[in-house]
Parts: sequence; C-alpha cells; structure tokens
Amino acid sequence: MKKTLIRLNELVYKTELFIGVTILLAIVFLVFMQVFNRFILKQPLSWSEELARYLFIILVFIGISVATKARAHFGIDFFLAKLNPSIQKLVGIGTSAAILVFLWVIFSKSFILINSAMAQKSPAMGITVGNLYYTFTIFAVFCSIHVLTNLIEDLFKENAQ
Repeated sequence: MKKTLIRLNELVYKTELFIGVTILLAIVFLVFMQVFNRFILKQPLSWSEELARYLFIILVFIGISVATKARAHFGIDFFLAKLNPSIQKLVGIGTSAAILVFLWVIFSKSFILINSAMAQKSPAMGITVGNLYYTFTIFAVFCSIHVLTNLIEDLFKENAQ
C-alpha cells in the first residue's frame, strides 16, 4: 500500500510538473500573441486575455499541489519546535487530518459549484464555466494524494527512529 501510494504520488507530481510547464509556456505565448496583435497588427485578440487568466488560475492550483508535495507551504513552527517529539508528531497528524478534511470539503462542494455554473458561458470564449471548475476537483484529489503520502512517510519515519 505504501509503495503504491508513493508511486502514485510521484506520477501525480510528474504530471503536475508537465502540465504546469505546458500551461506556463501557453500563457507566455498567449500574452506575446496578444501584445503582437494589439500593438503591431492593431487587431487585438478578443479571447486571449480570458484564456490566459483561466490558465493562470489553473497554474496556481497546480503550484499549490506541487508545494504540498514538497512541504513548501508557509508555516510558523516556532512553538512547535519547543514541544517534545511525540507532541510534534501528534500535531503533525492533526494538521494533516485537518488538511484532508478541508480537501474533502473542496472536493465535495466542487460538484455543487460545477453544476450551478454549467449554464454560464465565459464572455469572450463562450466556453462553459462549469467545466473550468473541475480544476477544484482535480486539485483536491492531487493534494490529498500528496498529503496522505507525506503523512504516511512521517508516520513510518517517526516509528523507525
């Protein structure tokens, strides 16, 4: 189970990196094309800014998930460092559990949001906004995999010492 979760975690991580780099390149290309069309050709693209904005939002969620895997999120551990190791372990487990509950709420409520936005179309591109909200669902799944893997690694690491 642990090895399977670690492999899945690495697969998700590599997928996130690939998608993130691809989206970043697409944003750079879209912004360049918009500037070129607006100032050189004097015919701005009506849809490029909206697409770049949506891609940037997706990129932010991918970045959050990648940072979760790398444990690179902002945290204040001043008080935690003063506790004994067994209490630190309990606080870490509690924190991971709270994050998993939060991700479950995002996951479950994202379907309500998706259904309520299915009739709404984006102004410039005319795509269904509800489909863009699947980003929340995918983000919650990817982050949950990272949090679970980090939690299991912490539990086994602490037990081995």
